Amino acid sequence: MKVHSLAFEHLVDYLVAGPLGGGTEVLAEFAEVWEERFGNRVRIKEEGPGFGHFISEHEDIRLRGMDQLHCWVFCGDPAKVQQTIKDRWRDIAVPGRISLALVSSESAGAAGIALANLRYVVLDDAAVRKTLGHDRPVEQLKRFVRDAIPLRSLIPYSTLHSVQANMFYGRKKELDRLFEEDGVSFAIAGPGRIGKTSLMKEYERQLVRRRDPRMHGRRYVDFYECSNKTAGGIVHFLAMALDGTKRSFEVAPPDLPNFLKRLKNSVGSAPELLLDETDEVCSTQPFQILAQEAKRGVCRVILAGRGKLLEMMLHGGQSEGRLALMRLDPLSDDEARNLLLEPLADLGIVFEDPDASVRQLIRQTGKLPHLIQFYGRKLAETAAERNTRILTEGDVNILKWDFETVQYFTAPLDLPSPRAKLAALTLLLSEDGPWTLIQIQALLMRERMLLSLDETRDLCNELTINNVLAWINGSFQAANAALAYYARETSYLNAALREARNMVFRRAG
Repeated sequence: MKVHSLAFEHLVDYLVAGPLGGGTEVLAEFAEVWEERFGNRVRIKEEGPGFGHFISEHEDIRLRGMDQLHCWVFCGDPAKVQQTIKDRWRDIAVPGRISLALVSSESAGAAGIALANLRYVVLDDAAVRKTLGHDRPVEQLKRFVRDAIPLRSLIPYSTLHSVQANMFYGRKKELDRLFEEDGVSFAIAGPGRIGKTSLMKEYERQLVRRRDPRMHGRRYVDFYECSNKTAGGIVHFLAMALDGTKRSFEVAPPDLPNFLKRLKNSVGSAPELLLDETDEVCSTQPFQILAQEAKRGVCRVILAGRGKLLEMMLHGGQSEGRLALMRLDPLSDDEARNLLLEPLADLGIVFEDPDASVRQLIRQTGKLPHLIQFYGRKLAETAAERNTRILTEGDVNILKWDFETVQYFTAPLDLPSPRAKLAALTLLLSEDGPWTLIQIQALLMRERMLLSLDETRDLCNELTINNVLAWINGSFQAANAALAYYARETSYLNAALREARNMVFRRAG
């Protein structure tokens, strides 16, 4: 596709002379060409003497920081460019970002010196022409980024935080429900790190991207930060998070319904309350009020939590008839494969035998996103350490016995309940499943654990929340093959099983 030459000529003038060479119209024209070539969304952020700043969203580039790419146009001669960078330093030197500096060829060296040690890619007008004029501009941009920034700084896999927009995979069914069942409030309950927060954040992003009217009333609140778990403390924390005014500071539990009505009137529609990490608060009086007000249409609530939220939902209580349960399954085969391979490919890393390696890793991870993210990060680090771009099956096998890998995968077996631990080890000693509840009940009976079906179901849900089991197509199975493999191969299983038996039956006796 041929790029508009006029936009380039104006851009070169702009880079040399600044606003006098075209001004805002030139920056807008260039941003339009950029948007057209990359097929993405571009927003002009600001423009001032000697600079322009726009944000380019690249959710199809799986490199850390590329989902929100900050592009700075620095105008004028080398001395002026360096002075502009110095003057705008607080806005330019933001940790964690990847940014582009677009400059004239004359000023490229000066910009590189001024931006040294930052995650910046300096492109002169020739490089800009090469990128936008390329048959595959996305690939060309990725090459420039990889050449300018150390590989480790570009690794996008994360197991510690919710994922960036460019690392969100799958969950279409769940997102469709959140959008289409707009009169329904949900409780998203599931194991840690399976993607509950990431799903809520992606729902927020898509509300904005679609310009959905609900975006104006969305409010995300993380209850992990709520230190006072009394009814008064919860309501105070919630009210201040939703509307941090003096009036909100004085809201008490009895005032919560009227506060929510005022918020609805202020927003113009029922606000969308995205409430995360709710395990410690979901059974309290304020949340009972929230569920009641949601049922009346005053607000819509989407809760995320783990075991206590799941238990509340499964056993009725205050949630009955007010919230719909949403459980997150492992990813599909294609989603798991893409999550593993696409970011590696954008890092310039490939497998020597991708089919064999992917089959092995999908089985080991059970298609759980946080485990795939873990393996992806370790594989990228291996490539960086060895200064290679080709990974072999031997690399995968060596990584399997890395100390951090073994500890990470066996961590779910560190269960606080002796009964849950005995059940987990018993199931891992048998086949990987899938098992029905009746089959699990029978397996546990061999260990003299005489449980009713309801007790067996509760125990299986506890193991699912702790990433030992997974619920797939109406049956339970081991969350991933690696869990049983490590338990057997490290000689952990038999000793731990004896210890768990002693703990359970000593207590029973």
